[in-house]
Amino acid sequence: MSAKPLGYFRYCLACDCETSGLAFGQIDPTVEENTGVTYQAVSFAFIVVDTETLEEVDELYVEIKWNGESKWTSEAEKIHGLSKAYLEKNGLDEKDAVCEIAEFILKYFDPNKNIPLLGHNVVSFDRYFLFHLFNKFGLNLQFGSRHIDTLPIGFTLFNLFHSDQIFDKFGLEKRTQHNALQDIRHTLKIIQMARALWEAYVIPELEKI
Repeated sequence: MSAKPLGYFRYCLACDCETSGLAFGQIDPTVEENTGVTYQAVSFAFIVVDTETLEEVDELYVEIKWNGESKWTSEAEKIHGLSKAYLEKNGLDEKDAVCEIAEFILKYFDPNKNIPLLGHNVVSFDRYFLFHLFNKFGLNLQFGSRHIDTLPIGFTLFNLFHSDQIFDKFGLEKRTQHNALQDIRHTLKIIQMARALWEAYVIPELEKI
């Protein structure tokens, strides 16, 4: 019999993105259903995580030029601080970004199997922007149904939902602006701290019962 636990996966893909805006109150935040207005990712950060140790295996950070089609909101720019001019000078075209991201993912994950994600509200937000970018070039990523999310951790432990509040509660570095790589590192740190606290304090108490 295999020693691997039910539902085992060796690595998971931690993911965070910053965007040009979002469609509020809709399941898919990348597009306004009534108008067809779309929003794009302007940066992605990925960390491949060893699920046994929760240690970082590899990471990738990509900034993406405004494609000239998606809606750009000043509110989103204030959050991440990435202007159109900055991205035009420093970012990749969407097609080049897809190639770089795909090459990174394929180093660790089988494209024919579901990729488990890790992040903060990653299934309802970041995953859609990743889908949107890849689907634009006829590529499909499979993510399945098993993911690791810090939103329920924040809600369960502290009745908090926003990442800024949860990061602050765990004593992590405060942010003046959101950066996808810093955010996903913070998110992974919360997962690591939650497991360490469970193993150090909760398990010994449970063993007394």
